[in-house]
Amino acid sequence: TVSGDAALDWRGPTSRTTVTTHLEGVQTEPLLGAIQDPRWTLRGMMTLDSKIELSGQLGPGALARASGQTDITLTNGRVIGYAPLERLSKTVDPFLKGTGISSSALSEVDRLSAHWTLDGGTLRTRDLMLLRDGAKFYAAGSINLLNQALDIDVTARLAKITIEARVQGTS
Repeated sequence: TVSGDAALDWRGPTSRTTVTTHLEGVQTEPLLGAIQDPRWTLRGMMTLDSKIELSGQLGPGALARASGQTDITLTNGRVIGYAPLERLSKTVDPFLKGTGISSSALSEVDRLSAHWTLDGGTLRTRDLMLLRDGAKFYAAGSINLLNQALDIDVTARLAKITIEARVQGTS
């Protein structure tokens, strides 16, 4: 199920665009293939409710003034071909194997859910949760969409082990 609504308002000194989207039970891989260059992809079933507002001229400048919010749930997901995640998987593979978890746990999810807000080109979440084979990963932080800067706190609960980390830098 896919539905949406859009409005464009040219009144006033700057134009305003509002886009509301609802996706339910959508296969992610064909959707991403339609909207991006397929260097990497995401497989799974997604439900998404989103409302984004852009003001000013469309283009990169509008992203700096964008605001909105999104709720997303992804089930049985798998990230394919995303190089940073593949490098991270190779780095933590020995540790994960020691706890009894395969490194594919980093690229596969049983369930991912989050609510995020967008303000001034910065995407923020306080409640990203990822479940995989009994392991739970929680994240809270921000991604600046204009310069790809990350500032995210991550907590991983694997069996009886809890690991906390901060991810900073660029994607």
